Amino acid sequence: MATRVDAWLLLAAALLLMAVGAVLLSRELAPYAYAYGTRQQVLTRLAQASPPIPPSISGTTFALETCANALDDLQLRLGPTARRLGVADTCARAAEDAIRALPGSSYAHYVSALANIRRNDPEAGLLALQRSEAYGPTEQWIAELRVRLAEDNFARLGPYAEEGHRADLALLAQSRRGIRAVAARYVADAGFRERITRVVEALPMDVQQRFVSLVRAEARAAGGGG
Repeated sequence: MATRVDAWLLLAAALLLMAVGAVLLSRELAPYAYAYGTRQQVLTRLAQASPPIPPSISGTTFALETCANALDDLQLRLGPTARRLGVADTCARAAEDAIRALPGSSYAHYVSALANIRRNDPEAGLLALQRSEAYGPTEQWIAELRVRLAEDNFARLGPYAEEGHRADLALLAQSRRGIRAVAARYVADAGFRERITRVVEALPMDVQQRFVSLVRAEARAAGGGG
């Protein structure tokens, strides 16, 4: 009798694990299913509802990337205001969901900053940008995103321009990848060139020399001259 009861308990446990696994798998696949389709289909979807945030870090990152790509989409930015604001709202909510699950995610805070700036809430955007830099001060790929967003909205930065933004500029100025990320703006934007030059001048001399050499090489490679 005991053996039969044990068998039933094992079966029940196995079925429960299968059910839990199926639910988790469904949640993990949800952001990929959400992002399936043409660019216009995804933008239309985003204007109506936030992408689902799954339990895993990789799945959460994918959902946030769906939002980040949409918010930077030229067709969206040049399209109807209502649609643009709708996407910004749903992506701000998605970022909030991600931050609740992963409070220390620098990327989630960056997407929150991007979404809030796109929906004309610079105060919330700046706070999220500050938190992104605080949680990921040495994550270069996110620093590249923050610098682009900050420079595109430089007049709104306030004290952050002399704090987190300068720290990101210093980080990028010390690697070939970082210099490559800012080389085009360095050539085209005199204001940016002046800002990053002031940052570089406070770095060690060997870093300064490498920066000058690499940014000139990158500028020449991009057709910007020396």
